[in-house]
Order: sequence, then C-alpha cells, then structure tokens
Amino acid sequence: MKKLVLLTTLIIPLFASAQFGMLDLNFDADGIATFDVGPEGNYTGYDVAVQDDGKILFLGTAPTSEGVAAVVARLFPDGTVDASFAQNGSYFIVGANIQTDCRAMAVQPDGKIILVGVGEVNSEFGVVAVRLNGTDGSLDLGFGNGGFALVPATGNSFFYDVEVLPDGKIVAAGFDDGADGNVLVVRLNQDGSLDNSFSFDGKVTTDVNDTDAALGVVIGADGKITVAGVSESQIGMFTDTEGLLIRYNTDGTLDNTFGTDGVALYDLNGYAAFNDIVMTGSGSMYVCGVAYTFGETDDNMLIAKLNNDGSYDMSFSMDGYDIYDFAGSDDVANELVLQPDGRILLLGSRDDASDDDAVLVRYNDNGLRDQTFGTNGIVVTEIDEQSAFEAVALQPDLKIVAFGTSLEGTDTKAAMARYTSGMNVGIGEVEASIGSTLVYPNPITDNHLTVEYELTSAQSVSIELIDLNGKLISILQPKAEEAVGSYQKLLDLDNVSTGNYLLRLRTENGAVTVKVTVS
Repeated sequence: MKKLVLLTTLIIPLFASAQFGMLDLNFDADGIATFDVGPEGNYTGYDVAVQDDGKILFLGTAPTSEGVAAVVARLFPDGTVDASFAQNGSYFIVGANIQTDCRAMAVQPDGKIILVGVGEVNSEFGVVAVRLNGTDGSLDLGFGNGGFALVPATGNSFFYDVEVLPDGKIVAAGFDDGADGNVLVVRLNQDGSLDNSFSFDGKVTTDVNDTDAALGVVIGADGKITVAGVSESQIGMFTDTEGLLIRYNTDGTLDNTFGTDGVALYDLNGYAAFNDIVMTGSGSMYVCGVAYTFGETDDNMLIAKLNNDGSYDMSFSMDGYDIYDFAGSDDVANELVLQPDGRILLLGSRDDASDDDAVLVRYNDNGLRDQTFGTNGIVVTEIDEQSAFEAVALQPDLKIVAFGTSLEGTDTKAAMARYTSGMNVGIGEVEASIGSTLVYPNPITDNHLTVEYELTSAQSVSIELIDLNGKLISILQPKAEEAVGSYQKLLDLDNVSTGNYLLRLRTENGAVTVKVTVS
C-alpha cells in the first residue's frame, strides 16, 4: 500500500517570545467583522459553527412582525458574507411567520444544521429543534413537521444546548418550566421524532432543588449524557445558587456512579453557575461559567476541571477550579473549547463601570493561564461601545473564531473576531520524543487506517479521534506503555460519520495531531 505523508498539526512547546491571541488581519481586513442582521437591525448573537469547507455559520435572534425569529448567516473563511446562504442577501430567517428563539447550533456530519430553542409552530408552543439544509439554509422538510420538531411545553421552557450523536440521533438539553422548574433532556431520532428508547418517551426531567436548568450538554465516548447548568434553592429570603452536573445512562436513567445518584452540586463557597461543558479523552470534564464567594459584590469568570465521577481534579489549579476577577468588574465565561493541544480556551465578557468588553482567556491543563496567549493568558477586545462573546469555534486551520453581540448607540449587531492560536499546520518532525508520523490512506474510505510512528524513549501512548473543536469522537487506542522503536498500527473507525477530524497521538513527552478525512 502506498504511504502518504500528510499535513500535520504539530503540537510543540512554544518559544517564550511567541505571543498568540492576536487578531488575524486576514479576516475582514482588521480581524473583526460586525453585521446588521435581521429586519429590525436589533440582533443578539448566540452560537457559531464551522463547516467542513471552512465556511462560518452564526446564529442569533432578531425581532420580526411575528415577534422573534432565529436568524442564521454564513461567511466565507475571509469574513465576507456568503450570499448563497440567504433570503435577504446576508441572512436566513428561520421559519416565515413562525416564532423561533434558538440559542444553540450543531452541524451534522452530512452538513445539515440543527438549531434548538423554543418556538410556536402552527399555534402550538414548545421547545423545538429545527433542521436546515447545509447548502442554502432552507428548511429540511424531511425533519419533524416541515423542518420543525416541537415538543409541547409551557411557560419559560427552553432548549439551551444540543449535541449530535454518531448514529445521527440528537440530544437537546435545557429547562422544563413545570411546577418549580426542572432540567430537561430530550433525545430525537434522525427524522426529528422522539426516541422512545430514551426514558420510554424520548424525554426526561430531573428535579434537584427549587429551580434547575441545563445550559450545556456533552456526550461521552460511552454514550452517556452529562449536562451542566445551575440549581437554585430558596431558603427563606436567601437564594442558594450552585453549579450543577447530572449524568444520564444511554437509556435516560440517572448514572449512580456519578456524583450522588447521578447528580453533583458545586457551591464554591458562594454562588456558582455552569454555562458550558466539554469532555476530554480520559472522561474528565471542564466547565465554565460565573462565580463569586460570600462577601464579594461582583461576578467573576469560572473554570473548573472535574474527574469522571464528578469530583474536583486537584491537579488543576491546586483545588480543581480557578475564579478570575477583572479588577472589580462583573465577568462571565459563556463557552469554552478544548484545543487539540490540550489547552483550554474560554470566552465571555467583562462589565466594568464604563463599558462591556469581549474577552478570551486561555489555560494550560494544569490550571495556570497560558502566558503565550495575549497578556498573561488574557485577550480583551473592544468592539463598538459594548461587546460580549457568546460562542467559540476552531477553523480547519485551527484559528480561533469568537462570536457574540456588539452595541453601537441603539443598534445591536452580530460581532465576530478571529485570532491566531499558535497551533501551526505544516509538515515536519514532532518535537519531544515522537518521531515522524504517517497516517494512511487519506481520505479514509473503509473505516480502517494505518498509523506509523517512532518512539525514541519508552513511554505511554494513546491515540484518539477528535473533531475540529477538540471533542472526543473515539478512543482508538487506550493509554498503553510502549518501548523504544517503530510502530505500525491498524486502527478501526467504527460508526464514524463522514467529515474532517483530527487524529491525536499523545505521550507524556509530547503529542502530534494529524488532520484526516473520512469519506
């Protein structure tokens, strides 16, 4: 079989003088792009995703004559508007004459786009999943009822996050506005129907305290579902607010190996709320959000690392979490991404007395801020008078795309910025103790690939398949001790959908990540 040397992402120690997190001037000329989106010019941005061809999707809401609608737009990789994905020259309103308020988005392996939130469809109100065709943004009429899969609900019920499983099923998580407000998790089949193998009717609600909500969801390699969010208890005049994690088995039952009977709460000596969650290849988790301790008057950015059982990972920042305060301002971390090199990037906003600024913060896996990124691991970006980042994605070239909302006067706009990440794409030798790496064939057509590598010292080796945002897809080789020498491994990629991925070979002395395509 012919061997192909591929373009590889080299994860190497960076020089102390190298500084990343700079605006990429190849994106809209100055690294920042803002867009008047929606018929009223009043837009709130919520999520961003990158398609396999490098085009960038962003999602938000805007007022319409019917009330409110989800609005999706697409950009070319250079930041210019892709007018082929539009009804009005620059954006696509989801559902004419239908109210849809969607906050999260996922791109399926076949390129179709899933949105989740709340809506009123055919005079019926409920939490909703919407599917769009990936080519032009039109509704996928084969999904649900004319593109809408609605689960009847009441009051302020909402889907806040969504994940697509390898088999094409869809998991959405959020809030059920029942008697006191509970966590809601729904699993849909590929066609938008409720998956009755999940909790018998496709949905499960979990009551922990007085009010509970899931704001983020992640699927483990074992198929188990973990949601992150917030739990509130009313004690007289006092409201106790805690970060919340819940883990479900694949059938929708609570996983009693996690936390206490499937539930874990985190008070951090005050107030805490989790806005997002990601999972590592080992099953540990990072969460981000907002926290403050008793006696403080402002909110602070929060990141925590948790073990697979929900306990704090004490190797991260000595106690499992870090709370960062921007000098007395109100701060929040809205989303995070686990980079292929193991660093953790979170983004959100700081709100001081004069204005709001969009912020990025990058951490090493030990919980210390990455000094090669911005200033002391922090990048602050002023976009118009007020700005905040809500979502982040990595492009195929591993540049960072951050998305949110900016305010100029009374006009709210979609706002996007692109930054250098320090993860380089090129051909070369891997630093540390790993020699040259070969992966073939590429594209992969029969769910098998061969990996060749050389170790110059004995060490443990693991091989993982991850997506372009660092999400674990499959553990191809669990960590194993290997001696000095050359290795050739035939690996199986069972049940992996078509698309672009990263194959990551990791040792304690270094790692290499190779971009591969499954077709």
